[in-house]
Amino acid sequence: MLEKTVPVVICTYRRLDRLGSTLSQLIMQTDCTVEVLIWNNNPEGRELIDATIKLYPKLKVTVHHSGHNIGGFGRFYFARRISSRYSFVIFIDDDVILNNNAISTLIKEFEPRTIRSFHAFKFKTKEDYFYRQRLKAGEEADYCGTGGAICDTTIFKEKELFQCPKKYWFIEDLWLSYYASHVLGWKLYKSKAEIKLIEDGKNQWVELKNLKTEFLQHLVRQGWDVVNGTYGLHERILDAPVRYSEKVLGRIKYLLKIRMPF
Repeated sequence: MLEKTVPVVICTYRRLDRLGSTLSQLIMQTDCTVEVLIWNNNPEGRELIDATIKLYPKLKVTVHHSGHNIGGFGRFYFARRISSRYSFVIFIDDDVILNNNAISTLIKEFEPRTIRSFHAFKFKTKEDYFYRQRLKAGEEADYCGTGGAICDTTIFKEKELFQCPKKYWFIEDLWLSYYASHVLGWKLYKSKAEIKLIEDGKNQWVELKNLKTEFLQHLVRQGWDVVNGTYGLHERILDAPVRYSEKVLGRIKYLLKIRMPF
């Protein structure tokens, strides 16, 4: 049986004009009632956000207006606040389109000590964030994005979770994946929730592109073994003392360099 009320945390910054659309999608969710918690990283948008929320009186909404932009880490502070009331929290971004059963799907998939996200993947290499393997629903992941995910709230009671190196503060999804899997030994999975991303050119990840690979390498040096099983095969192939033909070797290298955005 689904919980009657479920917490959904949203961070806002550049897409204040999409908040109304996001709230409308949450009202339409089936088999559950959502409690919306908005972390606003845009002080100049305070009045617009407050006015938008008033248009949805049927929704229970709590908003925190941050004095400055702290990125997606704001969602973790909200999750910590509600960790004594809820066993899980759902994160969505303001650039997603939710199927009407997206939230209930995430809830049905929830298990303690896990994170599940519609945007999840395995890394193919320890050296490059963007060399990775897409997954099917239910497959185990190295990384879970926080733009459409469900997470056990006990992780937000961990003081060390909030000690992410300041340089990488805006890559909170990679930090959460690392902390959950490496520090706590949790499992991460690809969700089957039907969620799509819009493309409007406002994604902050573009500005963090190089820093993401640097952060991945930093976390690997801390002991995070993100490449294992068949996903480490490329290292053994290219280092093996077998004399592949130039054609075969070239094909292998090409396949390993297929890149995924964000």
